[in-house]
Amino acid sequence: DKEVNLVLDGIVDTATGETVSPAEMAARLADVGLMFVGESHTSIEYHRVQLRVIQELNKAGREVMIGLEMFPYTQQAALDKWIDGDQSEQAFVDEAEWYKYWGYNWEYYREIFVYARENGLRMYGVNTPRDVVSAVRKKGFKDLTPEEAEHIPHRVMPVTDDQRALYKSFFDPEDALHMSEDRLEGMLRAQTTWDATMGWNALQALLNNGGDNAIMVVLIGSGHVTYGLGSERQTAPYYEGNIASLIPVQIVDDDGVPV
Repeated sequence: DKEVNLVLDGIVDTATGETVSPAEMAARLADVGLMFVGESHTSIEYHRVQLRVIQELNKAGREVMIGLEMFPYTQQAALDKWIDGDQSEQAFVDEAEWYKYWGYNWEYYREIFVYARENGLRMYGVNTPRDVVSAVRKKGFKDLTPEEAEHIPHRVMPVTDDQRALYKSFFDPEDALHMSEDRLEGMLRAQTTWDATMGWNALQALLNNGGDNAIMVVLIGSGHVTYGLGSERQTAPYYEGNIASLIPVQIVDDDGVPV
């Protein structure tokens, strides 16, 4: 039941309720190794917040690593080639098959990718192949083939009542009302598989490639981050370090227009 105030163009530390500057935020994350930053995929403002978080952590001297929802871990070679500066933007978009794996316009993310390459910040695909998540949604975990199962963590924590209630709130009331329980549970299985897989792959990249000063900043949809019920909950049992999350919130006026 805890509440904190929203502040336009400010960062609120929900642990204390204080409003902090971007530089202060980076300082408060000094002991954090894994950070989830939520996004609305088609909002340039959300992506600018993500970029600012990365910039401030880089300025603070952290070894910043960037985890990406839009790429499965099987596409890592394409990301390495981009950071190593071996291709143009268009060549990267084409060769990495951006629009096959994601679909949202490259321009939403371009500044983040360019900043990462210019500053030598390694980027990591943290998702899993879509057909695996689709298989989980359709037939559950027990009926996966061995080939499908090897793409997800050995344990995916079950859906909680809190997560179920939150997930239903993402839909319009009429959609949720007419959704069958079987379909809802299948979608929730897919959601938790994404949560667990992205958290696990981000953690493995951090542990296997990051130094003592590293922080893995994972850029994923806010639905995987909200209230710590998604990737953070799935990953915390396997990580002895500290985890943080940041979610941009769009503030609108009485007419629903962003301010």
